Amino acid sequence: MLLIKNKHKKQNKMETKIVKLPAEVQVLAERVATSKKQEVMVVLSQIFSGTDEWQKQIDSIVVKDVSDKVSIQMADAARKNVKNARLAAEKLFDQKRSIVQQAKAEWDIEDKLWLKAKQIMQITLKSLEEKADFKAKTVQRYEAEQKAIQTGKRREQVSMYAQDVPEMNYSDMTEEVFELYLAGLKKHHEEVMKERKRIDEEEKAKAAEQEAERQRILAENEKLRKEQEVMANKAREEAAERAKLEETLRLQREAEAKAAQEEVDKIKAQAMAPDKDKLLAFAKKIEGLAAKEAPVCATTEAQLIVNNSNNLLFKIVDYIEKRIQTLS
Repeated sequence: MLLIKNKHKKQNKMETKIVKLPAEVQVLAERVATSKKQEVMVVLSQIFSGTDEWQKQIDSIVVKDVSDKVSIQMADAARKNVKNARLAAEKLFDQKRSIVQQAKAEWDIEDKLWLKAKQIMQITLKSLEEKADFKAKTVQRYEAEQKAIQTGKRREQVSMYAQDVPEMNYSDMTEEVFELYLAGLKKHHEEVMKERKRIDEEEKAKAAEQEAERQRILAENEKLRKEQEVMANKAREEAAERAKLEETLRLQREAEAKAAQEEVDKIKAQAMAPDKDKLLAFAKKIEGLAAKEAPVCATTEAQLIVNNSNNLLFKIVDYIEKRIQTLS
């Protein structure tokens, strides 16, 4: 490990201080040419000699609360001092690198040294700077935390009446303005819900009317279906009745035709039969006429005529049958 002796003049005496370089810087510093090493040690001593003191100074600062103005100011002052030291060191390192880069082929190792030293210095001092800045901004952090808490509460209140409202719309409002803003959201929400309820009721009523109309149409269709079914049944019955009647008429025609044919055949047979048989058949026909074809009348006088006529017919039949006996 390379140690640098840093001499300070104090009370007319020479005091030697050992400066410990960061490991990354030390490796490169040991590789610097002998002719440059003394210059390098002097610069590095100047840069890194105050790091430990700044570290201790910043660590010793304790900010008790947001009202600890003195500690906060001390932290901010330390931040500024560290920042100034960093900027001055960066400037010095940049100067050294500029010189080295002019003879880069010969001083390449030294250039890497300055670059690495700068990076380590930046990391170290920026860390201290950030630590001091964190303490210096205690009030700002507290205010930001309080604002975040307030914004969260407001977000919950706003979400009760509206969704997806950007926080920027209400996060910076005063309490009075926010109350008015929230009241406006609530009123608008209530109006929207009221309108939705009205629309829902209208839609329900409309749906009920449509359902009633649908039921009416179904009932009418069912009535028409039944009527059509009755008409169809009636038409089928009429068709069946017509078919039955036609079949009856057909059978009647066939029977009449058969009877007519039989009558013709009978007449033909009678014409060919003996006279005795012809007369006997004629008598039977007259007897049948008297028994089957005689009408029933409503009045006594008319019925008497029918009865007398039948008696006469029976006398004719009797006459024919008696006379047949005399034929040979």
